[in-house]
Amino acid sequence: MKKFLALLAVLAVGVAAWSSIALAGNGNGITATPASTQGFNGSYSATFVRSASGIINETNRVNSAGPQNGWTSSDVWLQFRPMPGTPANPTCDPTGLVTAPFTYVNDQPSIAGNATSGYFLPGVSYNVCVYLVNPGVASGTVDSQNPDGSSVSLPLAGHYRIDVSGAWTNSSYGPVDAEYTSTDNWTTHEDGFDVLGWNLGPNFGDLRVGGQFVDWGTYNPSHAYSYTAALPAGSLNLGVFDGQNGQLEPSWYGDNSGSLNYTITYLGQ
Repeated sequence: MKKFLALLAVLAVGVAAWSSIALAGNGNGITATPASTQGFNGSYSATFVRSASGIINETNRVNSAGPQNGWTSSDVWLQFRPMPGTPANPTCDPTGLVTAPFTYVNDQPSIAGNATSGYFLPGVSYNVCVYLVNPGVASGTVDSQNPDGSSVSLPLAGHYRIDVSGAWTNSSYGPVDAEYTSTDNWTTHEDGFDVLGWNLGPNFGDLRVGGQFVDWGTYNPSHAYSYTAALPAGSLNLGVFDGQNGQLEPSWYGDNSGSLNYTITYLGQ
């Protein structure tokens, strides 16, 4: 029995030792390195952390001499993925990429105070993935009484998802969401407005994106819809359409009430 217990103890020590090695590295000389803030390129600093796979994440980037990065006015974080020949998968997750992946080769000496120290392996090529720190670039409301709608700023060209919810009230005629109207408080609904001889067309009440009518999809009783599109950087207008047959009627907005809620999320290039 004593020999058996002693053997179990030896096995337990062996498993513990193996586990610590597996957590610290991957058998190819790469070890996990805890997060720390490092300076680089004179005016930059960032927080770096390296996993045992060799993947390095750079966050909290600051540039004391100018813009945080050269891709967008928004904050970004970077992921450095070792190229083939190392244990990590070099492929970037395409969702949310700010720019096409590019290569960084660490040819700098590992010296104190430099980001290469303890993180980037000498002579190794890295696939660099750049993402927005906050891909939710805008949120707010669209006032149904305002013919001009609401304008938001998109930080870079790419694909965006616009989520909209809620309903506003078309005078005494009933509620309207991003795509549909109702004259009986949503017991029934229609795409557009055709009541009591008033046929205002299928786009009446729609939420327009950049001045254009879009397809918000099938009717949703929760009045929540999403639309995804490739959009340019710069100002984007969201506005409720109150008019007929594609012609906006500014004088009709005065008897509207309520607003729609929106959020805009950057999805990547």
